[in-house]
Amino acid sequence: MKIQSGSLLQGGVPLTGMEEKSKIFGPGSFPVGEELKHAIHASSQDELNATIVYYAESLFAHDIPESDPGEIMASFIGLMSQKLDEGRFKNFLDAAWSTGCGPERISRVFVDGVIAWEKHKIDRQPDRQFALAVAMTCELGVFLIQKLHDQSGWTPEKTDDSLQSVTSYLFSLSNLQNSCVRLSLIRYFGVLSAYQVDHSQLSRIMGRFGHSMLYQLLVLLNDKKSSGYAFSYLLENIPFYFMPEGAHQKMVHETFNNYMLKQPEVLTAFLKKLAKNLKKSDEKYQAACREVFCTHLGALLRTASDINRKSLIWEILSAIEEASDLPTRNRYIKALTDSPTCAGSLKSFLREISKGSCRAKHGNHITIARKTLGKSSARKINLTCIKGAGAIIQMSSLSCHSQVA
Repeated sequence: MKIQSGSLLQGGVPLTGMEEKSKIFGPGSFPVGEELKHAIHASSQDELNATIVYYAESLFAHDIPESDPGEIMASFIGLMSQKLDEGRFKNFLDAAWSTGCGPERISRVFVDGVIAWEKHKIDRQPDRQFALAVAMTCELGVFLIQKLHDQSGWTPEKTDDSLQSVTSYLFSLSNLQNSCVRLSLIRYFGVLSAYQVDHSQLSRIMGRFGHSMLYQLLVLLNDKKSSGYAFSYLLENIPFYFMPEGAHQKMVHETFNNYMLKQPEVLTAFLKKLAKNLKKSDEKYQAACREVFCTHLGALLRTASDINRKSLIWEILSAIEEASDLPTRNRYIKALTDSPTCAGSLKSFLREISKGSCRAKHGNHITIARKTLGKSSARKINLTCIKGAGAIIQMSSLSCHSQVA
């Protein structure tokens, strides 16, 4: 939807055009606190959307912002915290890009505004608004990364240079014990690493708190209030956990393994959904993530075999088949049956599975394999995304439910 010029009401009268807009806020000032709250309640959606564009123009359309960046940011953050609408924030990003001032300047001016707002505590509510500011900085960075990547002549070095302000600011927050901040950092450095060769910054983030946050998110899958938000966030961002190498993947396995032993139905329901999502993605970086994911599934399969849980083995094999194909799944089956520790009854079960697809509704061999499972007493886990909840809403909502570790 194209946004028309317009702004907040003054005295109940809609004002349009840059000249009238500047009169609303007074020369060089932007409303905060009760004045802003009153203006929001007196305005239509179109006027609010137009004001979002005005914030972007005020910050980025001139060589020097029309007012102090901290004051503009205080008003902008205040509006977004009262009317959190990710479509509206997307309008802000599009308007910022349309000014033509370039990604490096957008990155620098936005971060400077957030730092100035934080430093001077302009109409600041420390926890909620600060976390929102960080989440918006993250999404600004993700937006710029994608814009840069779509340009001709793109190189990883261009992304590094253009986003230096966002990257440095967000990395400086990596010691903060705030769930929304931590989820934002995992997402930003994950997206950044998806288009880079060097994953060192993502590895450092993961080493500090990534794995404890992963376990918390898995736990929240089983919480009625937060399940949809946790599932939405994990589905989009867990591939970033499969990028760092070495010890990080061992920690991911341990996290999956520990949670599987406590909540096998929840984890396997999630793994199957994730497998399907990874397979249908056309992002190049996700192909490598899919291979690492299948390796994790193979390791979980061995755990399920060690404890002789046929139902769990079935679900994990279903996820492997969903993520890759039947030959890949059957290679994992062969590796299990060739193991000297695999029980004879388990080998027979696995051989029956290898003759058909776990996804088949009918078929003699699959029917035989299913019958050996017996009647399942497991509860059905229904994982669904929250419609209309983008990254900022996900991270803000999850911050209310998770416990920082």
